[in-house]
Amino acid sequence: MRTFRRVLAILIGNTDRLAMPVTPGVRSGPAARGGVVSIYATGLGATEPPVASGQLSPGGPLAIVTATPTVQIGGQNAAVSFAGLAPGFVGVYQVNAEVPGGISPGDAVPVVMIQGGVESNTATIAVE
Repeated sequence: MRTFRRVLAILIGNTDRLAMPVTPGVRSGPAARGGVVSIYATGLGATEPPVASGQLSPGGPLAIVTATPTVQIGGQNAAVSFAGLAPGFVGVYQVNAEVPGGISPGDAVPVVMIQGGVESNTATIAVE
């Protein structure tokens, strides 16, 4: 399986806080087990409805990916509730996933997306 980079940032769901250890001057904090994170990425492919390359993603109807990626957080599969283009952005996808309740907390919990047998780069998040 070849690895390529596509995870850009991971935020705590419905916030503007990065899912990382609390860092002075940065809106940040650990994600909660059982909570949702929003993963921003590139390269997730076709959507329905389709959006032309270089165009802003619509806010409605949402442009959903035609092949939902698998998300692993802390080595466990995470339930994906949304995967599509991030509204108002060009070429940026948003994947909302639930942090599994059974993972160990830590400051560098690995996050990987897999789609079509291809794995993303490994990003890390803080989990409490």
